[in-house]
Amino acid sequence: MSDFISGVENFYRRVSDFLFASPIVSCVSTPEETCTATGGLPQVGASRRNFEGLYDISDPSRPEVTWEIFDIANCDGSIEGISVSVSFGDEGEGKVELIEAENGTLTARISHRFNSELQGPFPVIIKGKNGKEKRVDIYPPYYKTPEPQIPSACDYNPSPSIHGTIQMNPTEVYVGDTITFWIPKSQIAQCDGITGDREHNSLKVGFIIESNYLPAGTGNPETYSTTYPFAHSGNQKVFLKVVDTSHPNGVAQYTSIEFWVHDTSSSNLPSAAISGPYAAHQGDTVSLTGNSDDPEAAYRWTITPPTGPIQSFEGKEISLLVDQVGRYDVRLTVTASDGISQRVALHSIDVYPPEVEIPTISISAPYSAEVNETVLVSIIAPNLDDFDYTLSWGDGTESSGGPTFSHTYSATGTYMIKATASRKDDPSIKNSINQNISIVPTEVEVPRVAIQAPFFAEVGTPVTFMVPNPTPSATYYWDFGDGESASGPSTFHTYSAIGEYQVRLTGELGGVSNTITHNITIGNTPVPIPVLVANHDSSCDLDGDGVCGYRIIFDASRSYSPTAGVTVNNFQITFGDGSSESNSSGIFYHNYPNPTAGGSATYNAYLVITDSSGQNNATYVPVSVWGEYPRK
Repeated sequence: MSDFISGVENFYRRVSDFLFASPIVSCVSTPEETCTATGGLPQVGASRRNFEGLYDISDPSRPEVTWEIFDIANCDGSIEGISVSVSFGDEGEGKVELIEAENGTLTARISHRFNSELQGPFPVIIKGKNGKEKRVDIYPPYYKTPEPQIPSACDYNPSPSIHGTIQMNPTEVYVGDTITFWIPKSQIAQCDGITGDREHNSLKVGFIIESNYLPAGTGNPETYSTTYPFAHSGNQKVFLKVVDTSHPNGVAQYTSIEFWVHDTSSSNLPSAAISGPYAAHQGDTVSLTGNSDDPEAAYRWTITPPTGPIQSFEGKEISLLVDQVGRYDVRLTVTASDGISQRVALHSIDVYPPEVEIPTISISAPYSAEVNETVLVSIIAPNLDDFDYTLSWGDGTESSGGPTFSHTYSATGTYMIKATASRKDDPSIKNSINQNISIVPTEVEVPRVAIQAPFFAEVGTPVTFMVPNPTPSATYYWDFGDGESASGPSTFHTYSAIGEYQVRLTGELGGVSNTITHNITIGNTPVPIPVLVANHDSSCDLDGDGVCGYRIIFDASRSYSPTAGVTVNNFQITFGDGSSESNSSGIFYHNYPNPTAGGSATYNAYLVITDSSGQNNATYVPVSVWGEYPRK
C-alpha cells in the first residue's frame, strides 16, 4: 500500500514540474524567423477605451472619447515605418497619435468626438514597414438614452380650462325675471391652467341660454357676465362656452348650471341651504347638513366626485368620504312637504393631499341690513398675513384685500356672502366660508349689530364683549357658545374650558331682529388684552359741529398683558380703506376718504397687538365717517 501511495506522489510531482516550470522558449530566435512564423504581420498587444459612464450626444460640451492600443511593432520587433489609421464611418477618420513606449514598442492613442450614436465596431488598421496590415476593432461608449419627452397638459387636451362654476343672481328665478350670470375671470385659463393676471386675448367667452349664444360682457375687469330674461317656467340649463381661438381648430370647454324657473309665488317654495366645509384633506369624512324653513321637507343629495360615478344620498344630514384629490360638486334638492315645490342649493369641496396646510377661516358679518346701508364683514384667521382674501357679496360683485370689507346692497333680497382665503405661497390652496344676509327696505329699522371683543383669551380670565354704537331702544342678547348667555350692549364672560367658541349676538327692535357671530379661541397661555377706542378728531372741523367727520383718532395704548413684567410693545392697525400702520405707542391718526357733502361711510378697523413675550391678540371696531365741508 505504501508503494502505491509513493507512486501517486511521484506522478503528481512530475505533472506539477511540467505545468509550473519556466516559460517555454520559442524555437524562433531571429527577427527573420519571427516574421516568417507570423506571416510578416505587425505585432499588436492589448487595447482599452478610456471613457467611463454614459456618453450624451445631446450635450454640447461632450468630450472626445479616447482609446489606446499597446505594444505595436513590426514583425521583427522594430517600430520604423509603422502607420495606424481608423475610420468612424459617416463621421470620417479619427485622430491617431503614436507614442513610443518604454519597452521600445509604440502605443496608438485614438480620439474622436461623436456626433451621433454610431454602433461600431470601428476598424483600426495597423500597417507595418513591409506593407502588411493587421486589423484591431475598437468599440463606442455606451450612449445615454434621451429623457422621454413628457407631454404637457396642452398635448393631452388643448382645450381651455374652467376652474369654477357659474354664479347667478338672484338664485331663485320666476317667470319674467332677468337673471345675471357670471364667472370670475380668475377661474378661466388656457390649456396650461395658468390663471391670475394673464390676459385672455385668445379666449372667446359666451353663455348659451335657451339655444341663444350671448357673448360675455367684458366691462367688469374681474368677471365675465351676461343677463337674460326668462319667459317660461320649467327646468333650465345655462352653459358657459370658452373657445381658444389661437388653436387651429378653435378648441372649446364648457361648464353649466341647472336650476328651475318657477311660475308660482316664492312663499310656496321651501328654502334651501347647505352647511359644510369648502375644503378638506384626502381621506377625511365630511359632514354636510341641509337646511330649510319647511320642517317636513325632503332632502336629496347629488355628489359629483373628481372622477368616477355620481353618488346620491337622502336625508337632512349626510357623511361623505372624500378619498380623491380634486373638487367635489354638491347639489341639494329640497322638496317641500307638498311633494311638488322644490328649491336647489349648490356647494363644492376642494380636497387636498394630507400634507397640505389648508387655511382656517371664519367671518363676522350681520345677518340683516337695510337697502343702501353699509355692511361690514371681517375675516378672522389665525395667521392673517399668510393669506390673500376675496369676498363675494352674492350680487355679482367681489372685493379683495381685507381682512375687513364694506359693501352696500341696492335691492332687497337674501344674498350669500362668501369669503375665501388663499395661501400666499400657493394661491391654489384655499378655503371658504359663507353666510346669508337678508336686505330689507329702508322703512324697516334693523338694529345695528357688531361685536368688539378679542379673538383669543386665557381660560378662567374674564372677557369683555361689547356692541360699538348700539341702536337706541334695541335689546341685545348674547350666546357665548358654552351654554351661557347674557343681555345688554356690553357684558363680561369667563370661559372655564379651553376650546373654540362661536359667540352669537342678537339685537331686537320692534319685532325685527339681527344677528352676528364672533369666534374666540380659549387657551391655557396668558395673552395680551387689546383695548381699542375710536374717536373723531377736531383738527379738521369745517362745518362747525366740533369734530372732523373723516379724521379718526385710534387709541390702543390701554392694551395690556396680564403677565407681570410683560408689556405690549407693538401695535398694527388695518384701517379698512386699504391702508395700514404700525407703531409702539398705540396711538394712530387716520384720514379716511372724505365722503361727498351729506354722504357717509363705515369702515372696520382691525388691530393686532404683540407683547414682549411674542404673544399676539386682535380685535376690531367699526367707525363711521361723513363728509366735512364748510357750511354755506
